[in-house]
Amino acid sequence: MASGAGFAIDQGMRRASRVTDSVQEMAEIEVEAMPGVTILVHECNKPRGDWSSAQLIDFHGLVLVRRGGFKLRLDGQDEFIGPSMAFFEGLGAEYQIQHPNDDGDTTTMVKFTEDAAVRLTGDADFPTRPLITEGWIDFEHRRLIADLHRGIDGFEAEETVARLVGVLIEAAAPGRVTTKRSSTEDGHRRIVDLVREAVAVDPVNSSLARVAGLAGRSIFHVSRTFRMHTGMRLSRYRNSVRTSVALQRIEEGETDLAGLATRLGFTDQAHMTRVIRTEIGVTPARIRKMLTNR
Repeated sequence: MASGAGFAIDQGMRRASRVTDSVQEMAEIEVEAMPGVTILVHECNKPRGDWSSAQLIDFHGLVLVRRGGFKLRLDGQDEFIGPSMAFFEGLGAEYQIQHPNDDGDTTTMVKFTEDAAVRLTGDADFPTRPLITEGWIDFEHRRLIADLHRGIDGFEAEETVARLVGVLIEAAAPGRVTTKRSSTEDGHRRIVDLVREAVAVDPVNSSLARVAGLAGRSIFHVSRTFRMHTGMRLSRYRNSVRTSVALQRIEEGETDLAGLATRLGFTDQAHMTRVIRTEIGVTPARIRKMLTNR
């Protein structure tokens, strides 16, 4: 595993056993998931050896291990990092890496600017100790990469990143990103109401950052509060609103499904089809036939 200058993707995800083409394609992804946040899969094939030279980290980051393992020396503390583990990299921290085995490692890496870190969790003070990740986290960061490869919009990506980062911070320092939240039911209801109104008024351009700004809270806090009180992820609610708008447009005679997808803020028609099929079980083309006989 490498950071800083080595923060790049090697072509082709090489494994001890054969990997599928879809995983190899995911290894080629390096995208800006939202303003100030870059997500990628990093494959390191360095053989075993001594500690690397000390380097300073020039970004805030989150590293989640997919396979393999390495020893990390971060601010003087040595830890082995392996599968189902994660750690934060803080701006200005000093690190070294040692590979105890010859088969390398693969990681999902999330890199944020200072502004993005504050927007996501309320501040940029990340915990330094390595964390054991639960199964849903291991799945969630893999699914995020797959969704980015397939095509999702920034709202969905932003909520997923905020949840991953916020949950891991809470695991390392319980209460760090939740103690500042409103402790009253009225306060929570106000946040949920603000979210519903903002998304309903403009489901296309309503960003999580804007909604969180209206509530005066971090993205993680707003997303978490909405899910606690509605049982639904905020991005799922937005998709249900966009699906409702799409149904109305189709019922009114809309025939340009690609244009409709663009106007509703989907990355393309295929993205809109996936979302609507997830919401109601049928495709837009089938809906058009059912509602208009066209």
